[in-house]
Amino acid sequence: MNDLVKLVFAQIPKYLFNFFNLVSGPKRFVRKGNVYNDQSLTEATTFLAVSFVLTLILKTPFMPDVNFWQYIATLGLQALIEIALLAAVLRLAWALVGGHAPFGRFFITFCYYYAVGIIGLQAFTVFAYGIAKVWDPELYALLVEAYKGKSFSNPKMQPYLEKAAGSGDIKKLLPLVAVTLMLLLGWAALLAWTIAGWGAYRELTTLTKKRSLLAGIIFICLYPIVFLLTFLLYSVLT
Repeated sequence: MNDLVKLVFAQIPKYLFNFFNLVSGPKRFVRKGNVYNDQSLTEATTFLAVSFVLTLILKTPFMPDVNFWQYIATLGLQALIEIALLAAVLRLAWALVGGHAPFGRFFITFCYYYAVGIIGLQAFTVFAYGIAKVWDPELYALLVEAYKGKSFSNPKMQPYLEKAAGSGDIKKLLPLVAVTLMLLLGWAALLAWTIAGWGAYRELTTLTKKRSLLAGIIFICLYPIVFLLTFLLYSVLT
């Protein structure tokens, strides 16, 4: 564990440099580094691996009460399967509209965009739960309990909502509203990030914007399958 932490922290300066360059100019960043060779592939997968470890650190307060290493191994396996499925679905979506760029270049691009996406989404989740912890500790405890469960739901939430709604005090509902808005903002940011980076795939395939849009629609239609499979895998393994 110590060796892993040291390895991650050794990569942090370069990671932060690449992260801010990627966020500030996603297509420009990928365009400069997307030449398929061992070095480019190593840099992309390292960036993804560091993002995954940082995401685990952000998840630490919400980890269920199970064997730590077993839980980490489960999340790692789930992430690998999700990455493989999403990359395959992405490649398929573009192939169906005539995009036939090498899979390696698709995968390098995907590693960078996926890495930023998981960090951003987890950060918004932490902010949302932080709001609840400061504003309404009872709500925070319910949310954490739900997060630790396999179904991400908590039967105790219904009595809490009924109590808050029945109090006649609108302020009782404000923490839940704030948390919900922050979570929705996180998903909106993820969608915006995906749209912002979609043009990078179009450049790889040299297709028109219309075909790029069609590829996006196909990907959106196929994504629920990946989400369902990874969710079922998480439920089985944890």
